[in-house]
Amino acid sequence: RRSHIQMAPPPPPPKPNKSQTANGNGNGNGTGIGTGTGTGNGTLPNGNKNYNKIVAGQDQEPLAQNSSGVRRSQSPPRTEQVVMTPRGKTANSTVILIERKLVDEINDRVHVAGGDHTGIIINKDTVAGQKSASKAAALSLEFRVFLVSANTGKHSQESRTLRFWFRDWLTNEEKQAHIAQDFFKELVSPQDFPRDYVGFIKKIMKLLQHGYTEIQSIEIELRILEETSAPPSRPLSLEESQFESPPLTQEKV
Repeated sequence: RRSHIQMAPPPPPPKPNKSQTANGNGNGNGTGIGTGTGTGNGTLPNGNKNYNKIVAGQDQEPLAQNSSGVRRSQSPPRTEQVVMTPRGKTANSTVILIERKLVDEINDRVHVAGGDHTGIIINKDTVAGQKSASKAAALSLEFRVFLVSANTGKHSQESRTLRFWFRDWLTNEEKQAHIAQDFFKELVSPQDFPRDYVGFIKKIMKLLQHGYTEIQSIEIELRILEETSAPPSRPLSLEESQFESPPLTQEKV
């Protein structure tokens, strides 16, 4: 008949140091280098060779919990997107606001553009939370265009006004005017001037998306001034005037 000898439980293992916990695979020799496989090869007083493997598994579990806890406490990076919001429309005018907003401030979105237009959002008819609603525009620019209706063939003159709001840190009026002028020149460049409303609004949004970070928002007001059946006359451009030079007279010579 065999007698069973009861052995005292082994002493608690030493706590792993930080390098063991960080790597999650400390060896069984207590060096803290963390280069072991985690299976261990030490022998306990009770002959259990799997002790280190069990301890490693226990150590890894709180590590995963702690690391996930750290990730939850870290705030995600706050990125901006360009948002277009209609502000009002009448029989002969339209007002649209285009502004930069943080992603976590955007509500009631209708359409999020993708592909080449990623980062552009078309918003509902709401003005809640718009930064430009609380203060007057820093400056405005106005120009006029002539439109031709595809349905009626009538010509109309339209006024387009751009109102600019800048970042809070840009208070120099001279710099604000310089930035607005550069933006305007690029917007109305003859090489790629938009031929319709959609192209005009899209170009403004793309310019804000890829540059002019000093600009916070732009309000666009489109207003029809008059309609005529005949195309309006316009002054000759510099290129055209070269081909229609008046004859020289004795006084001019």
